Amino acid sequence: MPKPSEEVSETVEYHVLADGGFAQSTLMQAPFNQAADPIKANFNRRFSGASSIIENVFGILAARFRIFDQSMQGLPDNIMLLRSACLVGLFSSSQ
Repeated sequence: MPKPSEEVSETVEYHVLADGGFAQSTLMQAPFNQAADPIKANFNRRFSGASSIIENVFGILAARFRIFDQSMQGLPDNIMLLRSACLVGLFSSSQ
């Protein structure tokens, strides 16, 4: 999980989106099973939309940068830095 930054004074909540194979937890959000409740059904619709966007982004990244096609070996901080650089490159080229 991201480490808190000393430069940012406010706390920003984040959640990890997971598919239905994972259980709900404090940080991990998965869709509700058989969501008859309108609030849960709305959550599932929004969750599905967010999941589609995330899958599209990873598809674009995998097509552009081969490192996303396979597991990476190395120090976790170095891998996160490399992946972050790829994301910055992707977003800066789309602007």
